[in-house]
Parts: sequence; structure tokens; C-alpha cells
Amino acid sequence: AEDETDQRAWMSVLVNCKERALLRAFDASGKADAGQGNPSLVELQQAVIRCVMRLPGNEQCCDCSSQNDATWLSTNFGIIVCIECSGIHRDLGVHISRIQSLTLDNVGTAQLLLARYMTNQAFNEVMEATLHHNLKPTPTSTMEERYDFIRAKYVDKRYVMNTCADERDLLSDLEHAVNNRDLQQLLQVFAENVDLAAALPTSDIGETALHLAILREMGNSLHLVDFLVQNMPTGGIDKATVDGETALHLSARHDRSEAMKLLLRAGADPTLRNKQ
Repeated sequence: AEDETDQRAWMSVLVNCKERALLRAFDASGKADAGQGNPSLVELQQAVIRCVMRLPGNEQCCDCSSQNDATWLSTNFGIIVCIECSGIHRDLGVHISRIQSLTLDNVGTAQLLLARYMTNQAFNEVMEATLHHNLKPTPTSTMEERYDFIRAKYVDKRYVMNTCADERDLLSDLEHAVNNRDLQQLLQVFAENVDLAAALPTSDIGETALHLAILREMGNSLHLVDFLVQNMPTGGIDKATVDGETALHLSARHDRSEAMKLLLRAGADPTLRNKQ
């Protein structure tokens, strides 16, 4: 912007664009909350947080079932945990879980996107599928007990039920999940340690699940792109096809502006060139 007036104008445009995109993404009807009209960005954030907290299982911690200060969000999984378990998530590192407080941090609408579609209940149906109830921590469990369990659940993925025989089956299910906009199936193959950056078996040009998700994104599956971007192995978001096309190239080519923002926020390299 050349001056302060220009700057304010651009900020207004950006905020309005973000609001419209999020309203489309969060509610198929295009309305955040009937009667609210055109809410401010802060009001939109608070409305989404209230919606997230009402989702199945989100009234208590995803890991120990405590209802005491269960206001901490793992942004890359879209789940809610309590203050005690959130500290252990932080200890595991951001490559495993990225924690923010819904009450203390300024959690933006971009960080809330995945949480709008994932729930604690759905998450645990996958991540705790084989868990005996006696092994799950309680609100009175020690920090050591919580640590052992949370590490087993998120790092070792010890309580996941295997549904695929080999990597090809996993990649086939991964492709199916993206094509069908099925977040639960996407979580399932992730939990079974599929390589999210691998070329899909039906692609002749080396497209990954992220390439496919970008192409399929029509305003109602941005959360799938978000899950892939946030949980992709190092370098995965810049994985290119045989033509040198990255997910960022596809986003630009097909005018997927919201997906482009997610990619750039995650560190996608805008300097990479394709073969064209």
C-alpha cells in the first residue's frame, strides 16, 4: 500500500474476503449464525469456537475426559484437550501436535478450520479403536500416566485398528478419502502411517493426495487440504509431479485462493518452477 488510506482499504478487502470464504467453508448454507448479519472477524471467531465446543465429545478432554479447562486446541488434528494434557502435547513437539488455547491465545479462523469438521468423538473412534477402557487416563491420572498414554496414542499410534494389508491398499484408501471428501477415512490412513506425500497409484504423473485435494476443492473440502498440509511429512507440500507441478502451482492455476493461503502459511515454496 502506498499510504495509510490504501493500507486500510486493503485490510478491509482481506478481512471481508476471509469472512466470506470461512462462512462458505464452515456452513453449507453460507450463514454463520442466523440473524447475525455480517459479523466482525472477532465475532466470527467466537461463533466458530462456540460451534466447535458443542461438537460431539468436545465438552471434555480428548485424552483423559476431564472437563476442567478443556479449552486447548490441537490445530493439526482439530481436537480439544485439557490444560494438563495440552502440556504433554507441547512436549511431543509441533511435528506431532500443535497446541493453542481457545481462551488465552488469539486463535484465528484459519486455525479453527479443521476443528469445525473433526470432533473428539470421531477422532477417538480411530485413534483409540482398540483401547481397553481401563488403559485410558482419567482426570485424576498423574502426569507420568498421561505422558505414557499420549505418546502411545499419537506417536506410536498403538490403539489404531489396521484396515489395510499393505502400502498400496493404504494409498488406495487415501485417494478414496480425498475423492469422497471423507475426513474420517483420511484420519484412518494417516493413523495407519500412510505416506501422505507418496504418488497415488492411479496417477500417471505422480500426483499426491494434496494435488488431488486441491483439484477437488470447490469450497466444501478445504478442511481436507488443511489436514494434509498440517500433517504432511517434511518437504511433502512441495512434492511435484513429473511436470514439476506442486500443490501451490495447482492452486494458482485453478484459482484455489484459500488453499493457496494454507500452503503459503505452512511454508510452501513459491519460487519453485514447473516445466511450462
